[in-house]
Amino acid sequence: QKPHGIAITGDGRKVLVSQFLALKPANDPRPLTESEGADDGREGRVTVIDGYSHDVIGTVALNPLADVGAAFKSDGNTLKREPLTQTFDNVTGAFPNLLESVLIWGNIAYVPGTCSSPNGPFRFNVNVRSCLSGVDITNGVAAFTTLNMNAGVNFEPVGVKLYNTNPFAIAFKQSKPEGFVALGATDRLLRVTLDNTGLPSINPPANAGDPGNIVRIQLKDPQDIVLLDPNDTIGGKNPRGLVINSSDTRAYVMDFLSRDVAVVDISGDVPALYHHGDPDAVGRSPGTSHGRGDRSSREAALQLGDRTGGCRGELAAAVGADVRHRMGHVLQLPSQWADRQRDVDVRGRPTAGDLDGEHVSVRRGGDRERRARAARIAYARAQLVGGSRRSAGFRAQHPGGVWRRRAHPRHCRRRGGPGERA
Repeated sequence: QKPHGIAITGDGRKVLVSQFLALKPANDPRPLTESEGADDGREGRVTVIDGYSHDVIGTVALNPLADVGAAFKSDGNTLKREPLTQTFDNVTGAFPNLLESVLIWGNIAYVPGTCSSPNGPFRFNVNVRSCLSGVDITNGVAAFTTLNMNAGVNFEPVGVKLYNTNPFAIAFKQSKPEGFVALGATDRLLRVTLDNTGLPSINPPANAGDPGNIVRIQLKDPQDIVLLDPNDTIGGKNPRGLVINSSDTRAYVMDFLSRDVAVVDISGDVPALYHHGDPDAVGRSPGTSHGRGDRSSREAALQLGDRTGGCRGELAAAVGADVRHRMGHVLQLPSQWADRQRDVDVRGRPTAGDLDGEHVSVRRGGDRERRARAARIAYARAQLVGGSRRSAGFRAQHPGGVWRRRAHPRHCRRRGGPGERA
């Protein structure tokens, strides 16, 4: 039900699609009047498609958990009509549900989601929890028992313990079995490690005396966390997308509600030192895209290629300003890059000229730069007008104050210019 996440194997032979909503198991003999509302009444599913023929070749069932842990027992039982007794003695099960993205690492496809325990009674640690499931790609079966990513959190000390909520995306490093899950409601990245069989763990404490090694990375700067933010200007809210650069030093997190991209330093061998970038240390440390940016940072901002179609000059500045306004952030570059900026491609493959391994390259010559120079207009101001590929254009204001409509540069129309996308 509701295909949601997708991943394709490296050889292109298999496509895995997560189904957002769980379904009743095919072999469940109980009628709906008995199974619906039970903690084991449904199962998560991932559809496997042949990448060549595009035919569905199988569906992998992600089975319910019979017991999610002693810390999640319920007081009473809704389906059995057991009243509340202030004694939490009923075992809670859960089924993988609300499946989100799919990520392939090795021979396993990892699928984060929210496990559901509808039986209740309602309580924050009884009805829902963050889970991580896996699919054995070769054999087409569940790779391991679904992981409850809140197990052991109860043993963390007060002030540190935090319920990991709403996992949306997951990404792993290429160089080591270590990755991160974006927690949409907790506004953090949660570190996940894999053993030699691919079994994931958040490394929680085993008991009250065990410190454990849970690593959560806040998506705001430390000085920002204590500030009031009624207008959502700081950012880092509701992370839903996550990628890691080719050198495993930076994680880029798309924050859906605050409309920004957090840049996280994940370099080194000490996970406790992983941190969100410092906006005042651009060029020395990871940096951030949360800050609205001062004049120098705006001048060094990336003109996003997929928004501007490769255009530059005053027209590109107008596009960039609109994009930055709507996205609510400025991507910053070190100041020494400002005078080198000619044509920036954020979609290309990493090259030797990359900035800290990021998928960003600056090209100082070639046809693209010549086209970019030709696209510049010598007017005091420019505005985008029109809303389609053929009608897109801009209004340019002469220094005397007269507005005139002009067509987009030819190469912008061909590539789908900003009049269509902005």
